[in-house]
Amino acid sequence: MINRWLNQIEESFAQMVEWRRHMHQHPELSFQEVETPKMIASILEGFGIEVRINVGGRGVVGIIRGKNPGKTIALRADFDALPIQDEKDVPYKSKVNGVMHACGHDGHTATLLAVAKVLQENREQLAGKVVLLHQHAEEMCPGGAISMIEDGCLEGVDAVFGKKSMGENTLIEIDPSMGGEDFAYYLKEKPGMFFYTGARNEKIQANYPHHHPKFNFDEQAMVMAGKGLISIVHHYLASEETNKERKANVATEEANNEAIIS
Repeated sequence: MINRWLNQIEESFAQMVEWRRHMHQHPELSFQEVETPKMIASILEGFGIEVRINVGGRGVVGIIRGKNPGKTIALRADFDALPIQDEKDVPYKSKVNGVMHACGHDGHTATLLAVAKVLQENREQLAGKVVLLHQHAEEMCPGGAISMIEDGCLEGVDAVFGKKSMGENTLIEIDPSMGGEDFAYYLKEKPGMFFYTGARNEKIQANYPHHHPKFNFDEQAMVMAGKGLISIVHHYLASEETNKERKANVATEEANNEAIIS
């Protein structure tokens, strides 16, 4: 079952690219996001997902309800842009003078939308709920996380997870960092994890640092990030029936391997 979910994420790549590039062309600054949250809410509602808008101001929260009761896991993506002039030479360059997505938030959002689609389509196999936290204003203090928390976005949540695109490798250990990220406010309230996805690719000039006028990232990183989030949900919320199916498949595979060896 998890393999099917992961395959569905791979199949969503073209749609993730389309969403990401639309956002990249139409960035909105922190606390000034209007069209972006409308877009997010519309897409989630199109999937049949329950949606709250204007959470903490401009945030969007979606709720996916599994067939059976269980834990509640929150997944977070930010969607604001920065006051930087886009200097990249790409077809999807920002159309807003002096504003660009220079920190990958367009990719974070596109990834979580694809994850939402896969989970909604497979909700019958979930035991518990998934809360989708689409957060505004990560880039400007005090940030959007505090107001979304105050507006109840974490009510009933057992654990919260988020991700960021950076670096050139898929899986590495990193030293402690003093980089600012208001995801920390969620972790003050609930247990969870924040992970990085490798997104550097010099072949396509995706090798500039965050907040650089030529910042870009390898869009294949969205697939890796989506698989990471899907795997987290599967670990926590896969139904008992699904786990039995997985164990049965493993047992069958082991039996087949033994037959081949003998």
